[in-house]
Amino acid sequence: MKPTFITVFFVLTVFFEGFAQTSTPFAFEKYVYDPARESKINQSLDAYAFEGDDTQKRALLRSFIKGEIVFTDYVLLVNALGYTLSQKEKESLFQRIDLQISSMDSSHAAYQKDLLEFQKRQIERQEVIPEILGEENHVIRILDFEKDGRADMLLFPRIFFGPSPGYIIYAYQDGKFKEILNNLGEFVVIQPQKKQLVLRYMLLPIEMTECEILQTLVYSFKNKHCITAAKQYYARETFIPPSLLRPSPFKLTRKAALRISPKIDDSPKPRDEEGNEYYIDTLTHTLRGNIVAEIGANSEGFILGKEDNWLLVAFKPDSKIIANSLKHGMDSIYFDESGTLVEEPLIKPYLCGWIEKKTIQK
Repeated sequence: MKPTFITVFFVLTVFFEGFAQTSTPFAFEKYVYDPARESKINQSLDAYAFEGDDTQKRALLRSFIKGEIVFTDYVLLVNALGYTLSQKEKESLFQRIDLQISSMDSSHAAYQKDLLEFQKRQIERQEVIPEILGEENHVIRILDFEKDGRADMLLFPRIFFGPSPGYIIYAYQDGKFKEILNNLGEFVVIQPQKKQLVLRYMLLPIEMTECEILQTLVYSFKNKHCITAAKQYYARETFIPPSLLRPSPFKLTRKAALRISPKIDDSPKPRDEEGNEYYIDTLTHTLRGNIVAEIGANSEGFILGKEDNWLLVAFKPDSKIIANSLKHGMDSIYFDESGTLVEEPLIKPYLCGWIEKKTIQK
């Protein structure tokens, strides 16, 4: 099922060419359902399809099972490669699951324990129920970016809240696979460069008041390694100049208001007849006016663009966030290793928007 939207936005991608080769590759995308783009992305992914022989396929399975994985994804991978799980392999998986369950002491872990027990039942049958994978796209993708017989990235389709399609994505790192993304969304850019491959993944909005989230993954041809390079939060209405500057570092000398556009709008939120604040359900939430966040002094980031006395910036994830309205319901919680629910994003984002030039020290 494809997500539907009340409002359609133009797709916009702007970035500094070559910047990603030495630092964090920033860009801006605004989501729109585009079948032509989807077809082009699929063609790009098909070009990197893994074509390993039996020895390389078994090496892939060994390296995958070493990592911290969703165990039913191992079943999917075994099935995709055309193998059958032996009873010994199933028992080995059961032992790992039981060990993981026994380590969950928190009272918040009940949901996670149920999921693991559910995975055991699917492993025993060596099948995964189609409701988890979705009706339209239930085939995993095994990607080999250098066509050298070693898989570099695995894409496992999932259906998330909504229902909305997305992926669990694993990348090969240090001899095993590591989960680097697990959420609804889709790839919107796949850009080969001289020294690396840049893949941009965008989370789909559940509500139109949520911010845009653009996750950038970078595969280095030199290091043969894929990393999560940057996750950006920004309002859908953010004014983006036609081109970005070469990113340069800055530091705040005072508290700054992060805004959707290069102008001051401090107007209060609208109120109903009874004096209660309300919001417009087709616009990204703001704190007030065009302010989406307030950032404390000494916070650092990168300048991405300029407009008169204004700067388009990306604040580093460790910045002092005083207040923030840039949020997304599917990127607000995660379970830690003990199974405890943590109410914050697993990967902290760069907050993007406009600040006044007078607030910084370059």
